Amino acid sequence: MSIPLFAGEPDPRSSLSANGSGPAQRDGKEARAVIEARIDTRRPRLELRLEADKDRLPLVRQALRALAQATGTGAEELHDAELAVTEACANAIQHAYRHGNGFVDVTIEARAAELLVHVRDAGKGMRDPWNDRGRKSGLGLTVMESVAREVEIRSERGVGTEVVMALPGPDPERFEHADTSGAVAEQVVRRLVAMAAAQADMPPARVTEALLAAELIVRHVPEKVTGDCITVALTRIVDGIELRVGPLPSDGATEVLAEADVPMVGSVIERFADGVWAARDDFGPDEQLAVRFKA
Repeated sequence: MSIPLFAGEPDPRSSLSANGSGPAQRDGKEARAVIEARIDTRRPRLELRLEADKDRLPLVRQALRALAQATGTGAEELHDAELAVTEACANAIQHAYRHGNGFVDVTIEARAAELLVHVRDAGKGMRDPWNDRGRKSGLGLTVMESVAREVEIRSERGVGTEVVMALPGPDPERFEHADTSGAVAEQVVRRLVAMAAAQADMPPARVTEALLAAELIVRHVPEKVTGDCITVALTRIVDGIELRVGPLPSDGATEVLAEADVPMVGSVIERFADGVWAARDDFGPDEQLAVRFKA
């Protein structure tokens, strides 16, 4: 999987509000997204890309919970899935990259009675992840084996490692009747924004406002996206967070804002946000609706 980072700087000419634009800043430099998600609108499946940083693990767990609960996964199955996915991601973060600079890609797909998970890195790889030395080094393979129905590890020195796990998942009957058309996207975005805002030490009132704005955005985005996936990027800035959602056609960001207006109230999104603009990346003509929330 390759999810392009939203690297383009906001264009002041495309600003949708006067509350602010300009590139996200972190420690004086342009910030990179701490997590990106690609949410499939046709089936309960999502792809994540995160920095190889242990602080990103709670974001992965929140995304997993959102998908699992929206598709009818029970509490015990979800607990086991969280344990296995956390272990696989933690292994990649700790062992894959010599200098800590890199990304971990996670794909989660819900099926009847099963959660299929892929965790990939492009790090140094392993010669034999199943040998005794690997087990004793804390790779956590025994933990994954204990909760997963199947575990497969593909690794090559200098190329990277991929862990594939088939985990107990949704109850088949609940899965069959689950309405996942918009529920997955709404739950994933809500949980990611809440966790990112909490990690940015935003006060509870601002977290609530960010959640309300994010929910309104994602409620109106699915019918506008160009393609079959909703892309989401969350960036940590010096004094808050930045959310980008797309891909949208030209003027799609403006249309989402207009449709999200609340009668007698107006644009809740622009009222709560410290910046709203139509952002474009370097990979095509599509837009993202970008929203910034400061503490």
